[in-house]
Amino acid sequence: MDLNSYAVAGFEAPVRWRMDDGEVVPPGVFIPLAERSPVIRSLTYWVLGAALDQAQIWHEKGLMLTVAVNISARMLDDTTLAQNVLSELELRQLPASRLTLELTETALMSNVERARKTLDELIASGVRIAIDDFGAGFTSFKYLRQLDVSEIKVDMAFTADLKTSSRDNVIVRSIAQLANGFGIPAVAEGIEDLEDVPALIALGCHKGQGYGIARPMLGELVPGWLGEWQALNAERLSK
Repeated sequence: MDLNSYAVAGFEAPVRWRMDDGEVVPPGVFIPLAERSPVIRSLTYWVLGAALDQAQIWHEKGLMLTVAVNISARMLDDTTLAQNVLSELELRQLPASRLTLELTETALMSNVERARKTLDELIASGVRIAIDDFGAGFTSFKYLRQLDVSEIKVDMAFTADLKTSSRDNVIVRSIAQLANGFGIPAVAEGIEDLEDVPALIALGCHKGQGYGIARPMLGELVPGWLGEWQALNAERLSK
């Protein structure tokens, strides 16, 4: 959401593995395993297709929401990635701007030249690219300058303790200033409490996401939740 107006711009589509007994396997456990096998390709395209199906439903309901999908470093080795992503968008007659692909710093740096070629093709078609978990990896500023990134997402490790950690405040401010210098919105990840919003704005963040805004929900529940959110924040949204 926009931190100043509380306007909701979009949703992120995380993937979870729910066992038959109901236990949820965290992505930090099964994604690294998938990345070491061909499964990561089919998993990525399944998540992308499911997310775009939902975005299409929202679009038909008049909800101009974006959907963000995480892309593994392994997927940047797929020379057909850009073509496949654009084909999925065309199949659903969705504007490319409805899709954001999120890559971690590590993924971006794993194969820079191939990543640039693929990402440049996607960006030229209107797909938005976000650098996820910024500050947790080792992004080269040279490549950050060369890529037309849409968002820089501040890692939640730095936004969780703003009330007690002056060092985290300095880090968040520095990342936000870097993003703002490139004309890129700084997105605060992991907002657990809306009381942190004024501090994040003061540090230079434009947008935010986290459980303090909404818990994960099924896509079909989004229109109802969005109506409740807009009613609850009507005064702020009208400014």
